[in-house]
Amino acid sequence: MEPVSLDGPPRPEGHRPGTHRLPARPANPRTSQLIPLVALVPEALDKVTTVVGGPVWTNFLANVYAPPRPKRVGKQYNQVQPCPAPRAPLIPLAAKQTLEDMLLNRNASRVNCKNLKISSIPNIDELNRITKGGTCMVNNFIVTHEDLGNMTFCGNADVYGIDLDNLWDADKGTVNFDFNFPVPTRVVNKNIWPKDRTGRILTDNRDTRVFNYWTSVQRACELKKGCTYIGYDHIHGVAQFNIGEIQDFDREQEPA
Repeated sequence: MEPVSLDGPPRPEGHRPGTHRLPARPANPRTSQLIPLVALVPEALDKVTTVVGGPVWTNFLANVYAPPRPKRVGKQYNQVQPCPAPRAPLIPLAAKQTLEDMLLNRNASRVNCKNLKISSIPNIDELNRITKGGTCMVNNFIVTHEDLGNMTFCGNADVYGIDLDNLWDADKGTVNFDFNFPVPTRVVNKNIWPKDRTGRILTDNRDTRVFNYWTSVQRACELKKGCTYIGYDHIHGVAQFNIGEIQDFDREQEPA
């Protein structure tokens, strides 16, 4: 009678115990994009050592890199593991620009303006300087687009975090009427021309197409909710209208 094996069925040829490994875990997109804190620009890094340095930094190392407490193994304690050397703090790569802006007080107003054709009065540097406590109050804030015109926020408005690129609709060549304006706004829209089928600009007052276009501009302004038509200059291709009710703005703009 053959002896019974207690090791189970025979293993296949070529198998070596201990060589099987689990598949590698996929990289975490949040941790795979980490960069060392020292990758910041030197000016921002100086701010870090000033703000986080001293007792705050010492307390951070004491809490994060404190040696583990000894564990009891039977009747004895295992040896205390030495404290590992401090590692350079890591930050997400996507937060690098934001962190530098915060440390160097850049874009404190959180105003977004990536279109080089758009400018404002006051400019963004001045807005960053006057921003306090998450508010940026500006009186008669002006935003200008080189191709489309300009707009004036009539009165005192909080422009903190405003998206200047979203104020204009370049595809339609006018203001973005879906934007939630914080205060009544005066808009001067440029390059509003009547054209024929070949694309030639029409400026002759005797042409009925010019008059029809004139009335269509007025009708388009009046159909927009909260929009008031002021006038249209077909010679220079400029249309003016208000978004919201503007009561005392014209009176304030008149010279004394």
